[in-house]
Amino acid sequence: MNRICLFLVSVLLTSCFKTEHKYEHEISWEWSDIKETRKLKSTVFLDEEDVYMPIDLEIYKNHLITLDIGGDDGFFQVFDLNTKKKIGGKIEKGNGPLEMLSPRFVKGTKEHIAVWDMQTSIIHKYHLNEFIDSIFLKPFETIKLNKKGYSNLSIIDKGFISQLYDKNNQLCKYDTEGNEIFHFAKYPNHRELNYNEIIKRDAYYMNFVSNESSKIALCYSMTDLIDIYDMNGGLKKRLHGPDNFIPHFKQINSNKIEGARPIGEKSKDAFFAPKNHGNYFSVMYNGRSLNEENHNSSCDKILIFSWDGVPLICYQLDKKIISYAFDEENKKIYAVATDPEFMILEYDYQ
Repeated sequence: MNRICLFLVSVLLTSCFKTEHKYEHEISWEWSDIKETRKLKSTVFLDEEDVYMPIDLEIYKNHLITLDIGGDDGFFQVFDLNTKKKIGGKIEKGNGPLEMLSPRFVKGTKEHIAVWDMQTSIIHKYHLNEFIDSIFLKPFETIKLNKKGYSNLSIIDKGFISQLYDKNNQLCKYDTEGNEIFHFAKYPNHRELNYNEIIKRDAYYMNFVSNESSKIALCYSMTDLIDIYDMNGGLKKRLHGPDNFIPHFKQINSNKIEGARPIGEKSKDAFFAPKNHGNYFSVMYNGRSLNEENHNSSCDKILIFSWDGVPLICYQLDKKIISYAFDEENKKIYAVATDPEFMILEYDYQ
């Protein structure tokens, strides 16, 4: 009888442990659920003599294009992947008609290059060959969003999705002319976090990516949570893992600005820079405490998920990176590293 009682108590305690820190509708997963782990070793593709301060990069056919905020010859630097030769800098910094102040790659297209200036909320589309070869670069189309987006923008089948800095919804859907259609993606609810709308807005900071046609993945940066939505705003899956931690934030009020900040001794970094690859998406993973010595948000893991939310592969990198791009034709990953200097690394993932 005593053994039976001990067993029942053990089951009860285990059950209580597994249900703490739960989000609504979450599916919990662990490192052991990943089907494959690959360790990758880097080589230096471009060093500090070739780049300034790149913060992002993309592969377009046989060209690598960096978003580099440190140079004087344009925001975007174009390199030939085969020769490593720099072709030139593109898009000058400024307020002029062909200049930009805060550009970002628009996610979701390889047929042409789309750049979104966050400052003006204007999307600029360029023919790929002209972006690479032309000295006097002009977009073939510009679209202004009628509601300002924030941080991320993705092209979808019939319009755009942008991130919002909003107290209620995280995403906005636009039509092809930039007119907002509806807002969606409420902030997650957690059984133990009674956060108000101001704290939630900062605690659930995220980056997102779409497969362009049917699904959107929201990858949160201060909790290891991934939400997968459909294009109508319906939550399809909520993945919590692999370390199952939550965001610890407190509200701050400074100069009439309402916001929140992480509690360093309790907080960890999670997901950054998700990217679409057709049948699957990738995202960098950090998982380290904000309180560790010399902490930063660079990552040494790239995780691969199916669009159904199945964890497939973990690429374990030998260096910490801040951004990356897959060259799927040649089975290579190009990544931005910052230690000891800014450089572009190359990984072979065959």
